Amino acid sequence: MAHQEEQGGADLDLSSLQLNSAGPSNTILDDPIPSIITLNVGGRHFRTYKSTLQDAGYFAPYLEGRWEWPKEKDGSFFCDADPDIFAHVLRYLRRPSGYPLFWTKANGFDYDLYHRLEGAAIDFQIKDLENWIKNKTYLKAITMEATTSARKVGTYWPKGEVKQSGDVNIDCIVVPRTEKVYVCPRDMPAHRGRPEGCSHACHKVRNGGPHRYEDQAYNEVSTICKAYFVDKKWCMREL
Repeated sequence: MAHQEEQGGADLDLSSLQLNSAGPSNTILDDPIPSIITLNVGGRHFRTYKSTLQDAGYFAPYLEGRWEWPKEKDGSFFCDADPDIFAHVLRYLRRPSGYPLFWTKANGFDYDLYHRLEGAAIDFQIKDLENWIKNKTYLKAITMEATTSARKVGTYWPKGEVKQSGDVNIDCIVVPRTEKVYVCPRDMPAHRGRPEGCSHACHKVRNGGPHRYEDQAYNEVSTICKAYFVDKKWCMREL
């Protein structure tokens, strides 16, 4: 498809969607809509082909000349809708073979954007897009597999460490703990935690008394590995 462009502008509420129309006509108007059309959507300009808009049922009576659609002074055609949402509508009309995937690894699905786009699909009468969002088919496009493991480490660990690599997130959860550790009667460091390492000399110092233990701090680190997979077939439309 040939180059199409858009220009910035202010945001307006999609709920007030309407075209600047004088109403229906029983005859085809003498001044037809040009093949390349500029829309003024809430103050923001979108330039596209007339044929691109024909897949949106809302525009049909205007594009076919059955309803009057007066031009603005700059030659554009006004449409009172949210320009940010209309940008997604027009993107879909330009490439109707693919549905939009509003998802990031950091934030997940943008449910608010899907809700607003569903409302626009209803208003502009784009049934395929409306049904795809209403059925939440986009949820099938992303799958996540998680594995967990735990290990004991020393007294220091950078808390909340998160590593990212491609489509994989690795979260580390650190839990401080304590444990009882055997202490040699002669306070030999090599025998710490190893009663079997004590020699006859150690036992002689203990002189038949109970073994001595003391609390020792350590960290238990649980690692959660999340791998994300995108299945594009759920975002493709069969034309």
